[in-house]
Amino acid sequence: MPSTPLPIVADVPLTDPKLGFEKYAGALADAVRGGNPPQFTVGIYGPWGSGKSSLLNAIANNLAEDDEIFSVFFDAWRYERSDHIIVPLLHGIIAAIPEQEGTQLKSRLRKALLAIVQSITFQLGPLSLDPGRGVDAYLADDPKLDALDAVFSRPYQEMKAISQALNGRRIVVLIDDLDRCSSGNVVALLEAINLVMDVPGFIFVLALDYDVLVQAVAARYPHASGHVFIEKMVQVPVRVPRLDVKVDTFLEDLVPDVSGALSASVSKAFPEIAFDVARMALDFNPRQVKRFINSMLVLLRVAEEASPAIDVRLLAGVVGLQLRWPSEYREVADAVFEEIDSPTESLHSGNDGDLIVFAQSFLPPDLTSEVLQPVLRLTRVVVGLEVSAGSQILVEKVVPPAMAELREVNRDRIVQLLSSKNYSSSRRLSAAYYSPVTQGLRIVLGKTVVRFELRDRQGRWVNVLSFLLTRGTDDAIELISARKRLLPALKAASPSLYSLNFSEGRRA
Repeated sequence: MPSTPLPIVADVPLTDPKLGFEKYAGALADAVRGGNPPQFTVGIYGPWGSGKSSLLNAIANNLAEDDEIFSVFFDAWRYERSDHIIVPLLHGIIAAIPEQEGTQLKSRLRKALLAIVQSITFQLGPLSLDPGRGVDAYLADDPKLDALDAVFSRPYQEMKAISQALNGRRIVVLIDDLDRCSSGNVVALLEAINLVMDVPGFIFVLALDYDVLVQAVAARYPHASGHVFIEKMVQVPVRVPRLDVKVDTFLEDLVPDVSGALSASVSKAFPEIAFDVARMALDFNPRQVKRFINSMLVLLRVAEEASPAIDVRLLAGVVGLQLRWPSEYREVADAVFEEIDSPTESLHSGNDGDLIVFAQSFLPPDLTSEVLQPVLRLTRVVVGLEVSAGSQILVEKVVPPAMAELREVNRDRIVQLLSSKNYSSSRRLSAAYYSPVTQGLRIVLGKTVVRFELRDRQGRWVNVLSFLLTRGTDDAIELISARKRLLPALKAASPSLYSLNFSEGRRA
């Protein structure tokens, strides 16, 4: 007899999101309808997984009821390799205009696109999209037209003519995944929007990570302020709202029919447990909450026959720790499998108030390694947010006494070096060391490895370089000894995290 299917929730944008998003979508859709002149940009800002795409979809869904508005969805990342992103942008706008709206508006849009392509071709050489035949036909419409006029002024004239063809109607362009593009294409699309923004009737709604946008502008224009650049472009800035959740409904809103996939002993307690993890560890980030619920559904199904039964709240706490604080999870796991007394004690002190509150609720300091071992064996199949960009972490399964002694000797060598370089250790995590001159970096001494970690956009520590304490210690010491060798190694291991932490404005 087949078992009950698991209602795993896919991480796809919703067209009708709940949990408070619908109120914001309605308000922004009304702003698109009523803003005058219809010539402005809305910026929807939010970090990874916060629900930007779902909010965009909800706005488009709301606007679909209005016959005076043409909605255009543009996935910027799909055109990441385009040399001139304005070309697919305008092409997408043309394709979104229904044929029954007559030929005048589409004709004006086509002429504008063709004039822009002609301008690009003249200035920068042939494109993969060869406009030759179309341009000849276009120039033939006006034999007296000077070629230079076609190149430099005609695009603006054709864009201006679109406003008359709109005849009071509006085109709203909803742009998603812009923050996944390279910094060059991010700025290129902003510049394309600036060109189109000269045309009354065009409204843009951009969904992106604000910090990514600022860094992209700074990379393209090092002497300009990214914040000022964005302020001039975006007239309606909005942060993605935090989920408006209630403990008794939020789980079903995110994962319909989830209760039917849980055993009777679990289904009653799990909604409140999941709510607490989402609140304390995941900040109600929709993508993170979905990942947590999916992982829990699979692990609970695996653990159904376990004896003794797995403590659901303890399992949820360990998965939450793994997703939000992967470095600390690794430290606890190392301590558990080496059967150290009070393996969670380090989670209860230090400066990370969120971790302390979470640990007090889910992982008390009196937990023993014996209790935690079956839970950690389950959670090893769950992948947290950590990436190892520069090297793989190697784990030696058998540790002879001589190997254990070598690790301790090498740990002492590194600790002495860190002390001589004025690195300070964290009271919360005594094995984590922070440099007084290299902000955004910490060095963590684990049981078997030394890790070089950088912060990501959500403030989480991400491992980018790892060295075994048995045979990689000299390499780690070499990097710690000289900053001129350390920074290039970090950049090579993870260019994106290096750029985030060591941009010119943030170097010590």
